[in-house]
Amino acid sequence: MDFAAWTGREETATDTLHPRQARLMQATLDHAPALGAGDILPPFWHYLYFNSEIPASQLKEDGHGRFLHPVSPAPPHVGRSTGRNCSTA
Repeated sequence: MDFAAWTGREETATDTLHPRQARLMQATLDHAPALGAGDILPPFWHYLYFNSEIPASQLKEDGHGRFLHPVSPAPPHVGRSTGRNCSTA
C-alpha cells in the first residue's frame, strides 16, 4: 500500500474543553463526577473532545471520517495519543 500521500499529514483542532463532558463520562463509569476546570483528564479522555463534524453519511466503513490513513488489514481501533496532557477549561 502506498502511504506517500499520507506521509507528513496532520490535523490540528482547537477548542475549549468544558468539564461537563468529562463529568458525564465519570458518571457513565459509575464514578463521582468530580472533574473541574483545569483538572488533567485521564488517559485517552481527550477523545470526548475534538470530534470531527462529519455527517454520518460521509463516514468510512471503519467509522472514521476523512483523516485516518488507509490500513490493510485494518487493526482494531486503539487509542492514538500524542502523549500530550489535556486539561479542562
